[in-house]
Amino acid sequence: MGLLIANQIPAHATSVKINDTSFNVSSSPALGNEMIAARIGTWSAGVFTAGIGGTGFYDNEFGELSTTLSAASNSAVGISAGTSLALAIYKSTSTTGYSSAVLQAILTDSAWIMPTLVFGIGDTIFEPTSSAVAVVGSYSFAGNNQIATLTNLAAVPEPSVASLFALGTVGLVALRARRKS
Repeated sequence: MGLLIANQIPAHATSVKINDTSFNVSSSPALGNEMIAARIGTWSAGVFTAGIGGTGFYDNEFGELSTTLSAASNSAVGISAGTSLALAIYKSTSTTGYSSAVLQAILTDSAWIMPTLVFGIGDTIFEPTSSAVAVVGSYSFAGNNQIATLTNLAAVPEPSVASLFALGTVGLVALRARRKS
């Protein structure tokens, strides 16, 4: 009988969560009916890498925003123990994975360090502190009234070589015409 009961107890992984008391998310242009999503990951050399299997809390009324990673080991989520964590808040029209091509803010906090994940029951929960900063977008910590401003990171198109050549040619023609007159 004892063995039967033991077999019915569900096995749980360790969870790492970043929760907020209250995030107010603003963006320009307005988000309209689109959603806000969040992912836990890492930030290195200007690149956010989302953890594997992370889930974000989606809320188009901005009442709460949080994200969770769950696994039996660090290798299962792709974030080593002792690594600084980052939180990506981004615009999304669905619950698809993180994309750097959308309006977003990336937050970090010195208190957000990935723990060693060990199979078992338990959560490690982080919340923004006064040392939280935005490495992309903007973020303001004010206790229970935190502001994240989403910034469009879409690449600014570089002028093509042909257009630069054409502009230079026009300049040279104008200069030559000016010298002749």
